Amino acid sequence: MFVDWGKKYGVGVQTFDTHHMHLFELMNNLADAITCNKESLKKKEILEELGDYSLIHLDAEEKAMEAHGYPDYENHKKEHMVMRNRIAEFHEQQASETIALSALLDFIADWWTTHITKTDRRYSSFFNEKGLK
Repeated sequence: MFVDWGKKYGVGVQTFDTHHMHLFELMNNLADAITCNKESLKKKEILEELGDYSLIHLDAEEKAMEAHGYPDYENHKKEHMVMRNRIAEFHEQQASETIALSALLDFIADWWTTHITKTDRRYSSFFNEKGLK
């Protein structure tokens, strides 16, 4: 398993924990496809799904933060822009077929694991106090 979901990645908000678990599943699927040398189309399909689902999750977090008045919303949103920009770069690279999947997967896995444990954890108690669990 490339990245193993565990309690250390839980943020105490079920919706977001479920999103994060699915992101880990997609990262593992992509790692398996790369390791097993599956056809390029399959790898790109998984990567597309990972990018699309990442955007869905980032939007959901930002909407919840904005709706509940999360005090660090702007900084959190700026951090999300790093991933949004990388996804946009992926689409450009994919069009020109110059994408290095292993390096991109390493970036995505590192970004998500760090973002969840360092940044997302900060909103846990805030959202729990607002009734999101």
